[in-house]
Order: sequence, then structure tokens, then C-alpha cells
Amino acid sequence: MENKWIEQVYIREIGQDSLYGRQHVHDDGCEILWVVQGNGNILLGDTLYRLESSRLYFIPPLMLHYTHPSVPENYIRSKLVFSRHSVRNILTACGSLHLLENLEQTSWSAECREPEKIARIEHFFEEASQIIKNPLHTNDARSAGLILQMISYFSDTLVPDITAVYHADPLMNTMLTYINTHLRDDLSLDQIARHCHISKYYMCRRFREEINMTVMQYISNQRIIAAKNALIGTDKSIADVALENGYVNTSHFCSVFRRTEGISPAVFRKQYK
Repeated sequence: MENKWIEQVYIREIGQDSLYGRQHVHDDGCEILWVVQGNGNILLGDTLYRLESSRLYFIPPLMLHYTHPSVPENYIRSKLVFSRHSVRNILTACGSLHLLENLEQTSWSAECREPEKIARIEHFFEEASQIIKNPLHTNDARSAGLILQMISYFSDTLVPDITAVYHADPLMNTMLTYINTHLRDDLSLDQIARHCHISKYYMCRRFREEINMTVMQYISNQRIIAAKNALIGTDKSIADVALENGYVNTSHFCSVFRRTEGISPAVFRKQYK
């Protein structure tokens, strides 16, 4: 029986993420990443940040994200993914929805070096791991209570400072910003390279080195994510969603969506509306 609150828990994983180099998006899940050791880059949607030890990263649903550790064998982290839908329901019922809304408006990060904060964070992960391993505790108040404790603690105690880990390389974020503000357009490699005042070949090489995917793969991923947000958050027709996210026609959009998601846009909408 699946736990409707806690979808995934990993404790002190070592080495490169198994999802490295692949599209990594949670349709409903909020991810909490605790970096115990290691450094490198972390891509959160349209911005590249530094990955640092003793940092907590919160990643909302429908946000493309990758971790790119500098030395994979030294990368140690814990990760928890919980269901936004289930949590929103109980927070709405108890009048505390603002706690989740404060967190999920965007991605954020907080440095946690004090021993008491580290101990509390690691306790949350250990408790979640015990819950998900025990079939007697699926879908019960213990799961809900732990997630609510975590959300309350993060809101009340931690100070988000994601700008502190803003990536120092302006070229990468110039590329990412330009791409994400022109997703509706017929983007080409030549067009992006001209905007950044670099050669197309240098741009492609740097992009793959930093993010481990091609420029066109990133554009395709971001268009699908923007389309998902529109399908869930608006009543726009599928044709309008396609046109507003850079697809030449509805048929092409539906074909790409089905290929990447395994279902049609209409079925996806029914699942999450």
C-alpha cells in the first residue's frame, strides 16, 4: 500500500544521482534536498545555483531540477518528496494553508550549520524513512503529522537565502534567462548564441558541461513543464496551451507530450485538476 503523504525518502545517499542527465520533475511532489557533503551546481528551473554542503534546498512541483556534483563520489545527500495535494488538503482543513504557500511559491535554500538545526533536519529524514518502511504506518496521521512538523519548522526557523548561492558564471544564467523568456518563440541555437555574443559551438559545449543536457533538450523540457502548469492551473484549451508554449500546432504538442509523459495532455489535466 503506497503512502499518500511521503512519496520518496533517501538517507545519506552517496555518489551521482540515478536521475542525473534525465528530465527530473515531480508533477505533484515537493522535494526537500539536504546536502550533507559535496559541492557543484544545481539547476532549479531557469536558474543555475551553487550546490553546497550543509544546505537545505526546497524544490516545488513542476520545476525542472538537476544536481551536478563536482566530485560525485564525495556527494552525500538525503532527499524527501511529499505530496503537495495531500498536504494542501489537511492544511486547508486546519486553516494553515499559508505555511505551504509560503514555501512553494518558488524554490529556496537555507544554510544550516548549527548542530541543533542539523540534528532536527536529520531527525525528520530518519523519521520519514521509518514511516515509509513500515506498512502499518501508510496513509496515517503519523505521516501527516511529520510533514506538518517539517513545514512549520522550515517556515518558523530557517531563513531562506538562495541568492547567497547564485551561480557566479553570468553566461549560463544569461542563456537560461533568455531561453525561459522566449519559450513561446521559435528558438534556434543561432538566435540564442547571437544574444549571448558567443559562438553556437562554444555555447552548446558550455551548456552541456554545466547542465548535462543539450540546449534543445532543456528548451523541450521547459516547454512541457510550462504546458503542464497551464493545463493544471487554467481552463485554456489544449490548442491555446500549445500555441502559448512554442508548439507549431496542437498535433505536434500532443505528440511531444505523449512521448515524454506517456499520456495525452487531456488525460494529464484530468489527473491533476
